Order: sequence, then C-alpha cells, then structure tokens
Amino acid sequence: MVATRKRVLLAIDMQCPTLWVASYALHLTSRLNLALAVMMVFPENHQPHSVSLDENTRLWLSKFREECTRENVPVEVFISYGEFFEEIFRFSNSKSSVQFIVIGISGETHISNLMKHAKIFQNLHEQQGVDTLLVWIHGKVKRLTEIYQEKKP
Repeated sequence: MVATRKRVLLAIDMQCPTLWVASYALHLTSRLNLALAVMMVFPENHQPHSVSLDENTRLWLSKFREECTRENVPVEVFISYGEFFEEIFRFSNSKSSVQFIVIGISGETHISNLMKHAKIFQNLHEQQGVDTLLVWIHGKVKRLTEIYQEKKP
C-alpha cells in the first residue's frame, strides 16, 4: 500500500480572491515537506463552461506554479463551484490527505461567514486532525479552532 502524501489545501474564494495568501501556503508546504492543492471556488451561479480566469489571475497562477516548482513543492489546481466554505469542507472530507487548510481573510464579512461554518471545520479538526489556518493580509495567522473557542457562546 502506498502512503498518500499529506497536503496543504489553499482555498481561494474567486468572488473576492486573496491571492496574497498563496505565499504563506507555499512556505508552510515547503517547510513541512507536504504537497499543495490550490482550490479556486467560483460562485454556484457560474456555469462551468462559462468560467474562465481573467488574464491577471492566469498570469498569477502561472507564476505561482513556477514558484512551487522552484521550491520543489508538488501542486495541483482544482476548480470548484458552489458556496465557498461548503466546497472547502466537501474537498477536505473527500481527500483524507489534507492536513492544513489555508484561507486568506479579507475582512469582517469573511470572518462572519466563516463563523457560520465554524462547527463543521471544528468537527473536521476533531475527526481528521485537519487544522484550518486563517491568514490576514498584514501577516497575522490564527487557527480557526482558537477563534471558534473565543467566540463560542
């Protein structure tokens, strides 16, 4: 039996992409000698045949893949359609190899939406040992389990 390499899931909400978080995910992946999965989640109302990456996103993705190659980090890119946090959960549940989920936080709206799904991610942590790391643009990183415990009624 071949052991599946653990991976970091970098989840990007394409409604408000936080591409800057990719650098943190890449360094974490490289430091821990893991693989990297990039999941770009588009809103449900986009039809799969109508979604195309804009020029800037394509350029960013190309450069990011090159950076992964330089760092010897295997990377896979997945495109998904649906509600952002539900898609992350679905992917993580289907891929037992996910060890960390990295999400860029762009504001309080993102946090409030995340907190609506916090229990699901807490269960994922308890059942499969998956840590969800939230990264703010100024570099602050916090585990979702810590935030969940702070905000738990």
